[in-house]
Amino acid sequence: REDAHPDIVIDLGAARDVARVEISRGPGPRDFCKLLNLSIGAKVEGPWTEIWKEPRFQVHNTVTLQQPATARYVRIATDKSYFKLAYVRVYARDF
Repeated sequence: REDAHPDIVIDLGAARDVARVEISRGPGPRDFCKLLNLSIGAKVEGPWTEIWKEPRFQVHNTVTLQQPATARYVRIATDKSYFKLAYVRVYARDF
């Protein structure tokens, strides 16, 4: 489905110290080449704090925070109409 500002929100179940996030698009056509941004928040409706913005398209991204950030929700979004992900892995401080 196309959406003006698509996103995926991951509920970690409780507040966690997020230290690293891996995002993979997997194989697929280049029409999924939308730049992503990663945000965290305490509530599913926000507000969101952006912690990373993809500088250029990559099939696989590993985002390692210099300091772990406490959050219950992790949000991956783009300003395009759609995107596809193969997997997302969120790691706590002790990965």
